[in-house]
Amino acid sequence: HVHEQRVTNFVIHVLLALSIVCAPALILIPKSVLLGIFIYMGFTSMVGVQLFDRIFLWSVWRADKYPRYDYVLAVDYWRMHKYTIFQLVCMAVVFAMTQIDALSIAFPFLIGALVPVRMYILPRMFTPEELAILDS
Repeated sequence: HVHEQRVTNFVIHVLLALSIVCAPALILIPKSVLLGIFIYMGFTSMVGVQLFDRIFLWSVWRADKYPRYDYVLAVDYWRMHKYTIFQLVCMAVVFAMTQIDALSIAFPFLIGALVPVRMYILPRMFTPEELAILDS
């Protein structure tokens, strides 16, 4: 059972405010140290994310050696890889558009444009059962 509490939100906002006060001290930290921390945080957050798990499956040449994840067992391998490629293409298009100055301001709208893609394009390419498994 989950009990609602507001302490976490309060502490997060206090720490955010504290980071503004500590900004002069943060300047003393070398940029390479900060970048290393962010790279470490990025790599450690990839564990358990289905998209990255499916990308890492590309390094396994034999399908019988795939880990026994639910989506690996329930969906055909080529359909799973097709879905992963589609996700990567969408991510690359959104990233490329953010690199264009005239379009980068519309980033929230670019993310919002992915909703119709999910609602109207993906159901034409995949069955509802496949989408239910791969899109979780």
